[in-house]
Amino acid sequence: MWTAITLATGLENGDTIDGETLVTGERWLVKDQAAPAENGIYVVPASGAPTRATDNDTAADFEYGFVVAVIVGTAGANSLWQFTKAGTITLETTDIDFSAVAASVGATTFLGLTPIMLERSLQAQFLIPMAISLAFGVAFATLITLFLVPSLYMILEDIKHRVLTWVK
Repeated sequence: MWTAITLATGLENGDTIDGETLVTGERWLVKDQAAPAENGIYVVPASGAPTRATDNDTAADFEYGFVVAVIVGTAGANSLWQFTKAGTITLETTDIDFSAVAASVGATTFLGLTPIMLERSLQAQFLIPMAISLAFGVAFATLITLFLVPSLYMILEDIKHRVLTWVK
């Protein structure tokens, strides 16, 4: 998934949006439409109007909580967006809302433990190993959660799409 855009900005091969040049066939998250029912994942056409991605073009494809990884762009690069509408939706009628997934817990915990890790007093010497283990454990888990897991999901979706295309 590339950057998050609106359809009003255009979405054709060769257009430049959010610092990125669009290429036919790329998938883009559209999340800030004036009419939120138009939000979703779209594919860049060679020319003309963009279309919804085939794995995101029916109401059944919009399961509460699915996450979209945005990779490039100056505004939304390296971010995760979650579909937040619960219940049944009607495509092109129901608002399709995406919210940014917060990723600051790991950084906040790590930074909160930094003073203990840097403390030199005798009393702190007993806490420093625990603080180091906890801080780097949380930092490592955060990186795994934010980058490895979404990447694996994207790989599995690509494999599923190729298998379904091959079977048809």
